[in-house]
Amino acid sequence: MRLHEALLLFGAAACNESKPAPNAVISDIASPRLLEWMNRSWGKNVGVGTARFLFAPVDSVAFFARLGWREVRFRSGLEEARRLGREMRGAWLWRLLGRFASPARREEFRCMSGTILLERV
Repeated sequence: MRLHEALLLFGAAACNESKPAPNAVISDIASPRLLEWMNRSWGKNVGVGTARFLFAPVDSVAFFARLGWREVRFRSGLEEARRLGREMRGAWLWRLLGRFASPARREEFRCMSGTILLERV
């Protein structure tokens, strides 16, 4: 289940007075650039089934704020993979190339994918 599906279910639960809505949600998040890359790389294979990659808000903080959620924490997928010793093959090369990128570009790649903690406002 993806985050947007989870939020829809939680929203439906909030309408049901017998079940309280959750106060916090943890989920993965992808940037539009990552979504574009995944669809280019894996799109044909994924498109055959029903698990297409569709959700990647440009500004996830603003997107979820409009829905009544506040982003409490973001953890970069790249940083967490390194911390846990589970980096993808060739990650050292991306880190090396990143040293030559602008600070804005490095931040874009750092935030390309990750895990977010959202709290109900």
